[in-house]
Amino acid sequence: MAALTAAARRYDSPSFVRRVAHLTGHFVAAAVAELKASGARPGNRRLYEKLRALAEREGVPGRTPEPGRLLAELLRDFPAMAPELLLYARCGPQLAGVLTGDVDPMQLLFSDTERLAELHYTTSVAHQYLNRMARELLTGLVDAWPADRPLRILEVGAGTGSTTAWLLPRLPADRTTYAYTDVSSAFFPRARHRFAAYRYLDYRTLDLDRDPAEQGFAAASFDLVIAANVLHATTDVRRAVGHVAELLDSGGRLLAVEFHDNDLFAPCYGLLGSASGFTDTELREDTLLAREQWPEVLRSGGFTSVVQLGEEPACSVLFADRGEREQHPPTPSDAAPGHFLVAADGVEGLPDAVVARLRTLGRSVSRVDAATDSARWGAALSGTEESVGIVVMLGEQANGDAARAVDPVVRQAAVLRAMVTACQALPESREVRAPGC
Repeated sequence: MAALTAAARRYDSPSFVRRVAHLTGHFVAAAVAELKASGARPGNRRLYEKLRALAEREGVPGRTPEPGRLLAELLRDFPAMAPELLLYARCGPQLAGVLTGDVDPMQLLFSDTERLAELHYTTSVAHQYLNRMARELLTGLVDAWPADRPLRILEVGAGTGSTTAWLLPRLPADRTTYAYTDVSSAFFPRARHRFAAYRYLDYRTLDLDRDPAEQGFAAASFDLVIAANVLHATTDVRRAVGHVAELLDSGGRLLAVEFHDNDLFAPCYGLLGSASGFTDTELREDTLLAREQWPEVLRSGGFTSVVQLGEEPACSVLFADRGEREQHPPTPSDAAPGHFLVAADGVEGLPDAVVARLRTLGRSVSRVDAATDSARWGAALSGTEESVGIVVMLGEQANGDAARAVDPVVRQAAVLRAMVTACQALPESREVRAPGC
């Protein structure tokens, strides 16, 4: 990480940021002059006032705008920052058109012909710094991941796939599932072509402003969520973070990339509708959260530990742990059986909680042995004439000597076989269900 930070510092970031803000002020002043000359009124007042305030902070109003000269000087002094400067050179002259609605910022940034945003995300110094850092964090996670366990990954707001491209080569193809998602499916044809070699990618739409369950994403179904430059683009950041936490299984991780400088953001990605559509004004006055806000926001959203990396004040990488999910005993539906048999092998605590929960719901419950003898299961089943539900909970075996672990597994298989045999011997009129195990 130290080497990555040192590489980024070679480009004198504070000086570059100051001069880009001044350049933006001149682009804004030129746009305001253009609006006045044409008599046009800005349709997006929030964006208009934001840009005007930026120009005023730079002391530009009342002076002749010179964005062309300033841009040329920046390119001369910071040639390595050409991808960043190209973004401003393309968006700056279009500010008046964006403000009046004559220019679509989505087309400006994401058109198939120019792919301006993709070029910026892929080649800019800042994004290479952040993506390398994210790649190293992912590599550490993969190296520590159990070899016999699938790695379930969800990328939200994947967009152009610029972060994805840095991460995919580090993943074990034989045991990775990867949901590549965005609020719009418009990005998917390009992504399918770009990542055709990675057959484990699944392309699906997902809007973090809505309940993921309503969009077909089950709770606790992922081990890692990747969110590069997307959490701020939601209408309510805390709600979006809560949705991410809900999608992660126990011990799951969030790997997020975020920028924090609204003045740098405003004249390019700040032109998008998502940048001015936020409603959580008690949390933020502008699109991007301050660097120091993120750890608290993540902790309040369900993450137990948060690491924030990157010494650049304008951006950071966040790595957060979901922690252990609270276990809730299963709740039967109204159509659940009238009587339950609860058996357990190698599980402590949870069986008693399940029994107690069922009884508070008015169900009749019997604790029975996890027997390997079908006759004992038959005796338990014949003790009631009601429809019967069977809950069998089998604990995982602790890691250790493989030979010693075989006997408990064989026993548990015998328990299930004996239960099924007893159920098959019942009259057809008897209803038996296994709601969970």
